[in-house]
Amino acid sequence: MEIGTWCILFAAGLLSTAVAAALPHIQPVAGWVYAPLGIVIPFFAWLTRRACKKALPPPDAA
Repeated sequence: MEIGTWCILFAAGLLSTAVAAALPHIQPVAGWVYAPLGIVIPFFAWLTRRACKKALPPPDAA
């Protein structure tokens, strides 16, 4: 899960750099790329936990 989170952050950083390079006169716009991370990261964690629960067998009650 942690590697996936870092990949999402890396992609956001690349996108922010691309936006800053494409729109050099509007620098604050590049920072807004990070705004959706507050939604994307928890959603990714939810998906990952759900996939792990499906992949792992339930513990025995014995």
